[in-house]
Amino acid sequence: MNRTLAAMTLAGLFLCAGPSFSFAQPDSSSASRPAISRAAATRPAKLDVPDLCKGAVDPYDQAAQRTHFFAAAGVDGELDANEFQADQARPNSFVRPFDRWAAMLAFDKNQNKTLDWFEADAYRQDLRKKVLAHFDADSDGRLAGAERDAANRALAAGRIPGRKNALAASRPADPTGRRGASDPGGASGQAGASPDETQAAWKVRLEERRKQILAKYDADGDGQLSTEERPAMNKDSRLRGQEDLNAWQLRHFDADGDGQLSDAEKADQARFQKDAQKMGKELELKLLDADGDGQISPEERAAGQAEFRKVGMMMLLKMNQYMDIDGDGKVTAGERQAFWDNARQAIQKKAEAVTHQYDADGNGRLDEDERTAMLEGIKEDLQSRMDKYDADADGRLDAQEMMILLEDLGKEMDMLPPGPPSGEDPSAAPDTPPAGDAPPARGQNPPATQPEHSD
Repeated sequence: MNRTLAAMTLAGLFLCAGPSFSFAQPDSSSASRPAISRAAATRPAKLDVPDLCKGAVDPYDQAAQRTHFFAAAGVDGELDANEFQADQARPNSFVRPFDRWAAMLAFDKNQNKTLDWFEADAYRQDLRKKVLAHFDADSDGRLAGAERDAANRALAAGRIPGRKNALAASRPADPTGRRGASDPGGASGQAGASPDETQAAWKVRLEERRKQILAKYDADGDGQLSTEERPAMNKDSRLRGQEDLNAWQLRHFDADGDGQLSDAEKADQARFQKDAQKMGKELELKLLDADGDGQISPEERAAGQAEFRKVGMMMLLKMNQYMDIDGDGKVTAGERQAFWDNARQAIQKKAEAVTHQYDADGNGRLDEDERTAMLEGIKEDLQSRMDKYDADADGRLDAQEMMILLEDLGKEMDMLPPGPPSGEDPSAAPDTPPAGDAPPARGQNPPATQPEHSD
């Protein structure tokens, strides 16, 4: 199974991927198992946490932060919500993993919904003050040793002193009062925008990300990513995925808030992992058990794998089209990485929405009962989707049905450019390709885009 299908299957299995899965350009093995093995979940190794304090908290490098801020804010020098979101995916950026837009907006003095440098600097200074007040045990004005370790673990888990419910405050408003409401405009545009406008915004965002990737990794400045330059880019992408996973573990299983998982907390994590695997097995049974006897025979498994290979080939062709940002018929390394960076960010956003949906007490972390409810909700949602896309009503999804489901899910999550859902009524799909940028009709593949590995 290729990595494109793996990524989309991850998104499908989670609907939101983040809690039990990592996303960092998955390989074929990541599609069928959670990113943390059962052994890894129970071994006593301590989580590695990067030095998140450096530059933004202690020491606070104001000059460097100012440079990063104006790089994020663009030509008008004002940071808005879209620029904040885009900057989160960039390496060496102003926006750090622990930053929340709602928390920054508290420093928007003129209430124009954007931040200038002076407002952003006030936010950083206030953050430094709060972190030092909480973790600087010897009051020497700096963080060292155990102080720094504790502060970094708290930042990695999104726990900011004096901001205990910042995650809940950052949720999109929902007039019905439900938790986890999604942004009607999506990350690509505003609510009410036309399909052409939202698709254009999606491409602009990916093109900007591609340029940022070249600026960082194109060491010789030739406008391309050579085979020597790409490994550093791939390594950074994997590290970002691992950092996301570490932060999620600490946030939801570190019950005592000490920044590491005790044996009891690791056991709690292992139970959750086991429940998630059980859910995966039940969904696998629904997909592969053709005769309905409650078991997957070798013949049924082989037939299922053949269907997944078909989906993989269809998705590969379609993904090449989506990755080809400039439409020249070739997919460069920079375009490919920009696509995966966008997908990772989209999955994070969906993960936050689903987590918030089941955070009944609004404290920013899921306890055991809330995690159980989340898994049940995900299972019900996935089963409902599978029933919806089962056009021939045979109780299973064939390659065409799975392809439409995954593509529509990708659009819903903003992993793919927005447009009319291709699966609102799979059984009524036309026999000829639709015009424009709409997905191909059922049973037809798009013309292949030629992959290329340089920019």
